[in-house]
Amino acid sequence: MNDQDKTKYQLIQELIELRQTVSELEFACSSCNLTGQELNNIIEERTAALKESNDRLIEEIVEHQQALKDLKIAKEQLQTVLAAVPGTVSWISSDLHYIEVNQQLADIFGIPREEFVDQNIGFLGASSEFNDFVKEFFESSYLETTREIISIVHGETRNYLVVAEKYNQNQAAFVVGIDITERKQAEKKLRKAKEQLETVLEAVPGTVSWISSDLNYIEVNQQLADIFGIPRQEFPGKNIGFLGKSSEFYDFIEKFFASHEPEITGEFVSQINGETRNYLVVAEKYNQNQAAFVVGIDITERKQAEKNLLVSKEKLETVLEAVPGMVSWINSDLTYIEVNQKLADTFNLPRAEFVGKNFGFVDNNSKFNSLIQDFFDSPEQEITAEITSQYYNLSRNYLIVARKYNHNQAAFVVGIDITEHRQAELELGATQEQFKTILEAVPGIVSWIGSDLRYLGVNKHLAKTYNLPQEAFVGQNIGFLKASQEFSEFMDEFFASSAQDDYREISAYVNGTLRNYLIVSQKYAQGAAAFAIGIDISDRKYAEAAVREAEERYRTIFENAVEGIFQATPDGYFISANPALARIYGYDSPEQVIANLICLQHQLYGNPEHRDKFMQILKDQGAVVNYESQIYRRDGSLIWISENARAVCDRDGQLIRYEGTVEDITERKEAQEALQRSNQQLESKVEERTKALRESNRLLMTEISERHRVETALRKSEAELRVLFEAMTDVITVFDAKGRYVKILSTNSQVLYTPINELIGKSVYEVLPPHQANLFMINIQRVLNTKETVNLEYSLLVSNNQQYDPNHQEYNSIWGISCKLPDYQSPGSVPHPYSPIPKPDEIWFTASISPLPDNCVIWVARNITERKRVL
Repeated sequence: MNDQDKTKYQLIQELIELRQTVSELEFACSSCNLTGQELNNIIEERTAALKESNDRLIEEIVEHQQALKDLKIAKEQLQTVLAAVPGTVSWISSDLHYIEVNQQLADIFGIPREEFVDQNIGFLGASSEFNDFVKEFFESSYLETTREIISIVHGETRNYLVVAEKYNQNQAAFVVGIDITERKQAEKKLRKAKEQLETVLEAVPGTVSWISSDLNYIEVNQQLADIFGIPRQEFPGKNIGFLGKSSEFYDFIEKFFASHEPEITGEFVSQINGETRNYLVVAEKYNQNQAAFVVGIDITERKQAEKNLLVSKEKLETVLEAVPGMVSWINSDLTYIEVNQKLADTFNLPRAEFVGKNFGFVDNNSKFNSLIQDFFDSPEQEITAEITSQYYNLSRNYLIVARKYNHNQAAFVVGIDITEHRQAELELGATQEQFKTILEAVPGIVSWIGSDLRYLGVNKHLAKTYNLPQEAFVGQNIGFLKASQEFSEFMDEFFASSAQDDYREISAYVNGTLRNYLIVSQKYAQGAAAFAIGIDISDRKYAEAAVREAEERYRTIFENAVEGIFQATPDGYFISANPALARIYGYDSPEQVIANLICLQHQLYGNPEHRDKFMQILKDQGAVVNYESQIYRRDGSLIWISENARAVCDRDGQLIRYEGTVEDITERKEAQEALQRSNQQLESKVEERTKALRESNRLLMTEISERHRVETALRKSEAELRVLFEAMTDVITVFDAKGRYVKILSTNSQVLYTPINELIGKSVYEVLPPHQANLFMINIQRVLNTKETVNLEYSLLVSNNQQYDPNHQEYNSIWGISCKLPDYQSPGSVPHPYSPIPKPDEIWFTASISPLPDNCVIWVARNITERKRVL
């Protein structure tokens, strides 16, 4: 090693050593008197020692130079390492002062490296956590340690991972700080992303798995694990076919990895817990195609839904074909999406021609167009309306039902032709009005009865029959009058049966007299109530008894007559026939004759001309006597008969039937041909037979006259009932919806009340006290709103003063009775305006209020004061 390469310290050390050696040599020469030979030996020894020492010195110098060279290389490497370290590096003494720092630490704070030397580590005030960490490290027995700390750099919070290691007998420490701020943020984002991923995976309506290209599971979601009842941790590393549930899935993933496609979609079937399930699988490769993310959605229900949808679509087509109207789908821009065949046929166009066309292109109906336009402009989801359309100069009524769909961008519209329905409603309304009028006028009792056998209501005739108000029946058991046990039993059995209607004749006591009634009942309200009509048939019963007696006499003659007797319709069908006629025609019974034979027809007569002549005489003269002809019996044989017949007409001269007699004269004819001499005797027999027939006809006409007499008696009874109705004392008034008097009907109410003609056109508020007017208006509106009859009781107070006096609250009455509203504030007033106990000056009424056409009601009131006082 050259002296130039040595340090100053090294050269001084070598000079000292050389001086020491020379001194030792001089001391040896001066102090020892040795011989030359000894001296030479010593010199040689010392020279050899010196040479050995010099060699050692040279070796040490060489080693020292090598060490310096290695140190220089190590220092350069250290500088390179420090420059490459992605963080700060510092050397700190145990007294917490900087020994040295790397350039990156100096650059971070913008301070030269040399300014850090001998400075306290807290001189920057950047991180108390770092100060505490280093202090605790030197105080501990640990040789190395690690900690994450926070430091403020240029006002920004940064995260650092600090690694420290002691050296120099624990008097110093080498400290490296790695800025992990981005990593911490990344970890935070990663944790958040992982949480979001877990949330997404939990929310995914299917299975999720990560699969490597060697077809092994990397990870699965919880739903996949739950499906097979296996913990999630058991899937990683397993081959995807280890469950043995679907070879289709295995082949699908295998082919996917073998292909160049980055993603793929497919459907396959898998067995889950013994049940076949359909799955939609979506797979996407990642990690340079070394793995795939696979999502499986259970579409079993969707598949079933698709199948059901096809079935529903077929059903819809079937329903649309069966819908008795026109169906269309319309966009919000008023163009057709689709129509059914009925609508296309209506306009004689193919269904395809409607698609995309404005919905007014075939029928510019402004009402329909405005209806659909307003519907789309409104927030309503569905509407129903009626419109009138002119088509081929015919006016038709349509019921339009529309419902929006597809986020209100389209509407489903059905139009049903209700022209006939509307006409039927008008006719039904007229019929109902007629029925109501007839019901009130019918001379019979009418009642509405609940299944608990209590009256729901009765008509006036039933109430009048028992001299009770109609409301007295409501809520009462049908047997409360003890008038007819038979009626109670009939209604009880009727409600217990499944029949919807029934009838029965019963007996009932009316005012102590036993009467006969025909009860006809029909259920309504799903069998919870019944409508019963009772017709007084007492007179008819008496007449029927008389008729039966006459019929019995006639029947005896009819059944035992030798001649055949018949009645037939104008078309020739038998109405009745006696046994003799059956025998003549070759039948076993009259019923066979009626069922199998048409009289007065060509096939009956042996010679059709005889039948034509017979009918002509009957038409011209109205009767045929002793008309002889041949007819075919049931067995096809011909016989001779003699017929007597007449045409029976009604009062208007219209033919209603034929009736007559038939006599088998075959033997007579044969006798005439065989025994001409017996002609006189045969004629005598014919005369006798004719007399008997005339007698039968006479008896028959007698019975017919008797029936006419009975009918006349029945009509007289009906007239008497009408006279009885006209004698009613009810007051009948018609009000409109505003409570104005429209009409006061005149029955016989003038017996008790005098109608005031000046009331017509006035409101109840102009006539009655406010409280009473309110009562009238409330019930008028109730009837108009419900379209049902309302019954109520109310009272008026009688006053002798007919003039209105505001101080006394006196008013003219509604029907001419002077009335006033009580002063309920005075000590002497009645306790309640509807008290059931009449006062001496109080008139009570029961009223029945029913709806009428034109938004009016009919108010029928009856004075029940006397009944109230009696009760």
